[in-house]
Amino acid sequence: LRGYFWLHRHCTDWLVTARAGLAAATDAGDLRARAAMRLSLGTAHHAMGRHPEAIRHYTAAHDLAERAGWSDGRATSLGNLGGLHSDRGDLREAADYHARITLIGLEAPKAVIHSRNRARQEPVPAAVIDRLVDKWEAVDVTEAHAVERVDTAQTSIRT
Repeated sequence: LRGYFWLHRHCTDWLVTARAGLAAATDAGDLRARAAMRLSLGTAHHAMGRHPEAIRHYTAAHDLAERAGWSDGRATSLGNLGGLHSDRGDLREAADYHARITLIGLEAPKAVIHSRNRARQEPVPAAVIDRLVDKWEAVDVTEAHAVERVDTAQTSIRT
């Protein structure tokens, strides 16, 4: 529901729903679900311009995700904290949060992308692939603490 609330900005309903989810996750002892609900609460407060509350929830989400071993939750909370600080104009603080992120760039030659596309049950038109590949930008080493590149021409990717 977080995506729905983000798009439609029904913030009162968002807060009520996320708080109910947090209470249920707490009762169930589910750290990952608690982290997800804290992310939702943080994003709701961020959308409403309530930055101190958003920071509190994003920080709690990070701590819960860490305890749950949920790497996507940790990365999301750090990215959200960095974005929030950037929105506030606190670029030094934003950089501190974004610097904790490891970006993974998946790279393959255009010929490999076309070959894999042709093997799909419903391939995307080649012109669309060409247009997207031509717009693609490689991950920049200044965008994160660490950048890892994976040559997918040599590695199979599960979807």
